[in-house]
Amino acid sequence: GFPIATGGKTGTAPFRNDQKDIGRSAYGAYVAFAPVEEPEIAVSVVLYDAAHGSSAAPVAKAVMETYFRDIIKSQYPGYRSATTSYTLEPPVTMIHAD
Repeated sequence: GFPIATGGKTGTAPFRNDQKDIGRSAYGAYVAFAPVEEPEIAVSVVLYDAAHGSSAAPVAKAVMETYFRDIIKSQYPGYRSATTSYTLEPPVTMIHAD
C-alpha cells in the first residue's frame, strides 16, 4: 500500500545452531530502496529475535514514510499507513550542526 514504488528483500539469519534450545529466534532482516526507477534512499533493518525478515519490513516502511513525507502529503493526500499508527505530522525540520 505504499504509494511510491519500492524494491526489497527479506531474510533471516540464525543466532546460532542451538538457538531454540536457549530460547532465541533468528534475526529478521529487510533491505529496501525507493523509488525503483531512480533510487534516492536505501534502508536496511535487522531485528533481534524476529524469526522472520517480514517482521522488519514495517520499520523500513516507516523510515521511507518519513523520508518521502513531503511528496506523500502533496501527491497522495489520502495516504494512511496500513501497518503502523505513523502520522505525517508534525513536519520534519532540518537540523544543522554548528
